[in-house]
Order: sequence, then structure tokens, then C-alpha cells
Amino acid sequence: MADEQQKGNMEHGVFKAKVWLSITKTLNEQTGKGFTPKQVKDKHNRLRQKQRKWGQLLRHIGLGWDETTQTVTASDEVWANVIAGDNKAAALRKKRCPDYEKLKQLFAPNTATGSLQISSNTPAQIVMKSVSWKRNLPMRNVRHIVPSWMMMIATIPTWRA
Repeated sequence: MADEQQKGNMEHGVFKAKVWLSITKTLNEQTGKGFTPKQVKDKHNRLRQKQRKWGQLLRHIGLGWDETTQTVTASDEVWANVIAGDNKAAALRKKRCPDYEKLKQLFAPNTATGSLQISSNTPAQIVMKSVSWKRNLPMRNVRHIVPSWMMMIATIPTWRA
């Protein structure tokens, strides 16, 4: 699945029917099993739910990820607050998720990394030039790429002393 996603065959988080057939064929060749496209889709949906569950948990302030143990880390006080807000989180406290990074790559591809990564403290002029250059677009077409709060910052004039 990750291979097809990296090839650009996963538009808006969805594979087309012919891609599902290709994924199923490859999986059956690799495993010697006889999975159907429906079974593979169902597994895909279960994996997506798993990624959402872990991703939502990790969005809580004070929680971190331990790459070595493949578990969520936090103080007891933070865990108490998280569990008070979502009692399903208690089940994940001591649980491992060894495939979380792969799931994140497959189901959360909208997170920019590398040269397209823009932090909230990047100066607006750099952001605008970077995005325009990367996409080879005139500046007026950048609005759909850059978040609206960053566009507001970009419109603030630069004052020179």
C-alpha cells in the first residue's frame, strides 16, 4: 500500500479500483494467500482507524513518542488528564504500536517534511518565496498551498529602519 501511495496512486486518501487489484495481486504473490480486494480494503480501513486512534492520542499536550519502546510516554499527571477526557486512552497507555511510523506515512501524508516543511516561526517572505519557487507558481496562485494565517502574515508590510 505504501508503495502505491508513494507512486501517487492514492488521491485524497483513496485508492482507485485498479490500484486495489494491483495491491491485492502483489500481496497474494508475496504471501501465497488468496485475499480478495474487499478483504484488503477492510484491513486498510482497520489500519486507518488504528492510525487515527494513536494520532489523536499523541496530539494531547504532554504526550510523547518513545521510538525505542514504540509506546506513548507521559507523566502520571498527564495520563490522568488524558484518560479523564477520553477513557479509551487508558487502553493505549502501556500498549505498543510498532508500525505507527508506517501508518503515519500512509494515512497522514499531508504533513510536510524536508524542503517543503514550514514552521510557524518561518518569516513570511521566506515562506512565500519558497512555496512559489517549489511549485514554480506566480505568487498570486500560492494561496491554496499556504495556510490562511500565514497569508495574513505575508500581507503585513516589512518596515525598514
